[in-house]
Amino acid sequence: MYCRQPDGKIAKPVRVLAGYAKTGVIDPGKTETVIIRFGLKYIASFDESTHSFVVEKGQYFFELQSDSLSAPDGGDTVKAGFAFVPAGSVNFSEDITVERCLPVCGSSESLKKRIEDTLPETAPYGLDKNIKFDDVAAGSASLDDFISQLSLEELEALTRGHGMMDSELGTPGNAGVIGGILPSLREKGVPVITCADGPAGLRLKKYCTLMPCGTAIAASWNEAAAETLHALIGKEMEKLGVDMQLSPGMNIHRNPLCGRNFEYFSEDPVLSGKTGAAVIRGVQSAGRSSCPKHFACNNQEKRRNTNDSRLSERALREIYLRNFEIAVKEGRPLAIMTSYNKVNGVWAHYSYDLATTVLRREWKYPGLVITDWWMRRSKSPEFKLIRDNAYRVRAGIDVLMPGNMSRVCRRYRSDGSLLKSLGKPAGITAGEIQLSARRVLETALALKKQE
Repeated sequence: MYCRQPDGKIAKPVRVLAGYAKTGVIDPGKTETVIIRFGLKYIASFDESTHSFVVEKGQYFFELQSDSLSAPDGGDTVKAGFAFVPAGSVNFSEDITVERCLPVCGSSESLKKRIEDTLPETAPYGLDKNIKFDDVAAGSASLDDFISQLSLEELEALTRGHGMMDSELGTPGNAGVIGGILPSLREKGVPVITCADGPAGLRLKKYCTLMPCGTAIAASWNEAAAETLHALIGKEMEKLGVDMQLSPGMNIHRNPLCGRNFEYFSEDPVLSGKTGAAVIRGVQSAGRSSCPKHFACNNQEKRRNTNDSRLSERALREIYLRNFEIAVKEGRPLAIMTSYNKVNGVWAHYSYDLATTVLRREWKYPGLVITDWWMRRSKSPEFKLIRDNAYRVRAGIDVLMPGNMSRVCRRYRSDGSLLKSLGKPAGITAGEIQLSARRVLETALALKKQE
């Protein structure tokens, strides 16, 4: 079902996808009734002057058809299958504000002040309590008490992976591991969370699975089938010792030459978001974790870690974030991966507005945010002492993957950038490090409870 929106002060596309439903196999002479539900936000336009999604007054036409290009303009009927059905319409007599958003993309309010006003408090750490992680999982101890006994070294380790791909701590051929990467953490019972590449199956050294690519799955317009398929992936993960699949690929088909389009679903954010949510639900129904990627605005593979995606807030909201929002709210993933590219001048793995303002504050996402594999070195423009891993943690990106800043070093080694400014004016705070460590441990608890 597509929607044609009325002209107004905000320019509109010719039509937008409002929603869809999948029938079963319909025999000759038989019928099936389906219900197509959609959120009002899907047909709203983003008003940059008020930072709001608005349904402008006027008549909205809803058309049932097989695709967006063959629809008649202004016709009273449209072809649906082999029958003609009336085109519905809804008239809004006044503008409706669907949702007010926090300003991003060059907010008039100082980013430095917004960060300083919301820094988390620092709790005690390094205490001697002899609490095991299993005690927390069993409910006999709190996660706060468990975290309070961790040293700075252990807290820092929780904010990075083991340092390399194919870590000896995980299934051979893994993409990396997080969590119990230090012996002292494992002694306290913190489990190792093993990641494996996706999206079209699992990529390991001895075992690989192969499933249909993202574009083929979305082309089915069948959320139930996508969810069932990926429940099988979840069971395969359990069998092969994989906790987190680095999937689904969620980026929008904006450039036909993007060499990774086959991993992604669609050029449409609603279809992409709905399909991604189904994939996430399927994997996580088996007690494993999905990790949608790449958040956000990754449109090309060539120079993907130097490209700067420059775009308006409206384009960001209506196209590049809408699919992730649907996937987050309807799929509820345990983890999300950032992208390599910059977004309006800031690398996504340092973007406070993407990871914190939008993802956590607006969408109420409680889970883990990890980097794509390796990240660019950089320093914060707002805080002179903050750089690299401290810059990342301050932005709300919890874990550096696979763990080292360099592809050359094959063993676990901290670069020291996270703790270097600790205790200095405007430097990183222990509270920020504790918060990222907490999210890793909360992910481990969620996986443990689903075993």
